[in-house]
Amino acid sequence: MTENREAPSGKVSARRVAEDARRGEETRQRILESAMRLVHKDGLPALTVAAVAAEAGVYKAAVSYHFGGKAGLMASLVTASFDEIDERIVAAARTRPPGRERVRFIVENWLDFVSPSNDLVFFDVLGYVLRKKEMRVQLQEFYRRWTDSILDLLQEGTETQSEPSRALALVLRMLIDGMTVERLIHPDRDDWKTAGSGIEQLTALYSGVSDRQPATD
Repeated sequence: MTENREAPSGKVSARRVAEDARRGEETRQRILESAMRLVHKDGLPALTVAAVAAEAGVYKAAVSYHFGGKAGLMASLVTASFDEIDERIVAAARTRPPGRERVRFIVENWLDFVSPSNDLVFFDVLGYVLRKKEMRVQLQEFYRRWTDSILDLLQEGTETQSEPSRALALVLRMLIDGMTVERLIHPDRDDWKTAGSGIEQLTALYSGVSDRQPATD
């Protein structure tokens, strides 16, 4: 006699869906990290779907499934850069008091974050992205988000007016960008903290940012 078993409950199905989603995200992250390693080690020419799949230990179809091909993978490398900035710098900066201490924290931690392993990949991908109009739009969005994050950090808990703060956030982001290139060109220089202090003083002079406590009612 054959036992008539009921179909698995919705809870079992939901668990399976969640597990599949988790494995899919792990595969996606493994592919992305493999792409970063390849570009860092051998430059942009090494970034092919076949090479990334081999490095990640997955089928080529998995790369296409998660990223839609090389162009999507490139865009995700750029996005991953902002996500890491958001996690390691922006979120941590929110724990600092608004004003000069927060500006100092942003600059110093950015300089600690900058390294060939983090930024050479970004600059390798940058030339490719700039030649693709649809990807250039994504890059513009990346920089808009980064500027907005700095703006939020500058304005939080203060009475600083919006337009001066936005101009300051844009200038600060540009200065940090320039220091990133300098850090990569001269990785052995030991005066970065001094440069960071200069940015902090310029920021305070430009905006009136001081070691203020948050405004209270």
